Amino acid sequence: MFPEIEEKNITLLVTSLERYHETLPKLVESFSSSQGIYTSTNRSCERIRDSLKENRINHGNLFFVDTVSKPSGLDVEDTEKCVYVDDPRNLVNLSIKVSGLVSEDISFLIFDSLSGLLLYNGERNVEKFIHSFCSEIRSWNLKGVLLSVKDSFKPDVLTTISGFCDQTIEVK
Repeated sequence: MFPEIEEKNITLLVTSLERYHETLPKLVESFSSSQGIYTSTNRSCERIRDSLKENRINHGNLFFVDTVSKPSGLDVEDTEKCVYVDDPRNLVNLSIKVSGLVSEDISFLIFDSLSGLLLYNGERNVEKFIHSFCSEIRSWNLKGVLLSVKDSFKPDVLTTISGFCDQTIEVK
């Protein structure tokens, strides 16, 4: 579904809310032969795994960064396959958690989604974080896909963020 996502680059993938839930499994499936990191700002690790199982998509190759469970009050501990962020407003800690999962076996990172960051952070803080985070993805030599729900940002903010990426793809 996503042949235009090339090796070793960063893609901003913009989708409508209506297409969001069908786009995610297809995106994960397109990376199913490689190990990667799935960072979620809007659903727990368990919900994502359940959704992938329902869609018969292998998730054994994924390591998760969950920014939802702990702030929701769930008593969860880091595991080998899932690490939890205490506070999604602490973007430095989020970056550190992702960094801790990067290894030579990891080839891609999916960030789901930029829109979720807006629940806890202002647009300018999200812009600054994404600028820095894109630099980190490049330094790790990973393929990165940053998801955003269309119309969740002001057009100028999305334009700024797209400038940090190598390409922008709009799912129609």
